Amino acid sequence: HDAAEFHIHTGWQSRYFSEGRDALDGDSIWASSFEFGLEHLAAGFWYGKSPDQSYDELQLSLALTQTFGDFETYIGYTHYIFPFDGSHDNEISTGITWTGLPAEIEISADIYHSFDADGYFAELSVSREFEITQSFNIIPSSIFGINQGYVSDGHDGANHFALQIGYEYVLTKSLSLIAHTT
Repeated sequence: HDAAEFHIHTGWQSRYFSEGRDALDGDSIWASSFEFGLEHLAAGFWYGKSPDQSYDELQLSLALTQTFGDFETYIGYTHYIFPFDGSHDNEISTGITWTGLPAEIEISADIYHSFDADGYFAELSVSREFEITQSFNIIPSSIFGINQGYVSDGHDGANHFALQIGYEYVLTKSLSLIAHTT
């Protein structure tokens, strides 16, 4: 919150896992993002395109953030544009992360409301980062999702439970390689 920061990300996912489902029926997606933060304001864009089918997605986001001791919170707005079929959606979201648990465990809760679907999706996650060396970290996590009309072709209620393991290799102070399996 004290300085301007930015983040650039690019990567490939063998499956586009979103809201507890394989959103592209087994196909992959390339995605890139740029995020900027200054004090309590964050903004960014994310673009993804599938090399396997006619699908691309652009997300434009804006959020307000706040930290209270061991808690980090946000409230945000995202505008989704789907150029492949000319559709769009708007979403509001909020979330909280608690980092003050024993053994450096973190708990996060996020909820997203889609205006197009007129429904919400919530996720609860628990994670812990393990520093193996100064340059290599392993981050296991568990994720539980609840759908309430957000995923229109999904059922309402408990949606999914996932286990994820992430690997981060820090190349420089400003560059890391990250991989994960879910």
